[in-house]
Amino acid sequence: MEHAIFIIALSSLSLAVLLMGVNITRVGLMPAFSIKTRLAQVSLGLMGVYAIFFIIFLVMVN
Repeated sequence: MEHAIFIIALSSLSLAVLLMGVNITRVGLMPAFSIKTRLAQVSLGLMGVYAIFFIIFLVMVN
């Protein structure tokens, strides 16, 4: 069970980083870090999913 949660956490983090990279190439560096674009919103949501699942993983391991 811990492995599945860890895989979900890492896949959401890698997808968030990928989307942030795509957002940087589409709109530029400074506007990409604002929350105005849809890709930035999705990326931030995936980072939140990563944080939640990583905390769940740490609780399950201990």
